[in-house]
Amino acid sequence: MNKKNEASIEVINIYNSLLSLKDKGLKTKEEANYFSSQINKLRDLGGVPFEIFQEIRSNCKEIFYSIKTLSENEILNVSDINITEKLNLLRFYSGIPFSKKFADELHAKPGFATTSILMNKIMFNDGVRRERMQAEFITASPNPWEVFNNRFGVGYEHLVTKEYIAANLKSNAKIVFLGSGPAPITLILFWKLFGIKSIGVEINSETADISRKLINSLDLNEQITIITGDHFSKTIVEECDHLIIASDAEPKEEIFNQLAETLPNGKTLSYRLVEPKNDNQTTLATIVLNKEQEFFLHPSFKQYRYEPPSKNVLNTIIFIRKQEEV
Repeated sequence: MNKKNEASIEVINIYNSLLSLKDKGLKTKEEANYFSSQINKLRDLGGVPFEIFQEIRSNCKEIFYSIKTLSENEILNVSDINITEKLNLLRFYSGIPFSKKFADELHAKPGFATTSILMNKIMFNDGVRRERMQAEFITASPNPWEVFNNRFGVGYEHLVTKEYIAANLKSNAKIVFLGSGPAPITLILFWKLFGIKSIGVEINSETADISRKLINSLDLNEQITIITGDHFSKTIVEECDHLIIASDAEPKEEIFNQLAETLPNGKTLSYRLVEPKNDNQTTLATIVLNKEQEFFLHPSFKQYRYEPPSKNVLNTIIFIRKQEEV
């Protein structure tokens, strides 16, 4: 048996093990870590073959058409077990890596652009739903810090450390995070790791309230403030040494155009994108979630550092500085 055939067999075995884990459910941190390690192995081996890619595409298409009419509120407050299972399956299949050359076939399909936009909304709202559940679970725990530390580990710490170093932050700095979400993990880790205080800006009032309850349960009210607002909030201009923009903060172009008008020259920002970890591979989730991240960056911002995704960090981080237009 040649090495190519051996690799193909290994890929199929890994994919089957992932299917088994999916059916069983990830109930422990160890199982979640094992799942992630298997996904990384798939990436190292070049992703799944075309036959499995076709199976993934077919499954995602079937799931999508069965839930595409769900509203934001219906997803955020879903109680139907069947719908929950479909959302879980969509998340699973859309995270399996495959060759980028297979993606060309997706883009060539009539109506894929429209489908991609609708799927983006479903996956975004489902992500918020999951994060709300995480935040509420930690808040209700008798030992919130223990639960937080068990659930959010190395990957998030590496992400925050990258931003801390590249932005040249000090412990007396204050950061503002635009699109902080229901579980402001970034802000919590900035305090835990570096003693940096922060403000989270969240546009959805219910999500912001969930976030405040989590912050309170961790006894971080003096270190982290959550406000309900958007990129027009004065807080962004007045109180930040460095601004972080979440990967799902939208619309990106409007956000940067507004910040170009209000931020002083020299102010540093970083924004996160969902991009493939490997130039030769991608996932359906990456394709769909990246659709809203194709935008024109205002010319008053100059990029000074680029941090690609890595084994432990899912996001690309781009660092920019506001400067006078020439």
